[in-house]
Amino acid sequence: MFIKHSNTFITKYLHLQKRKVKTGQRVKQGQTVGTLGAQVE
Repeated sequence: MFIKHSNTFITKYLHLQKRKVKTGQRVKQGQTVGTLGAQVE
């Protein structure tokens, strides 16, 4: 998953287990975009 911050900066999230946003969706600072690893119960 790639998040484009501006015309200059892109953040790459390459190891997400579960995505919480859809392609093209706008996200806000602090918003969870995905999770890593196994969920412990």
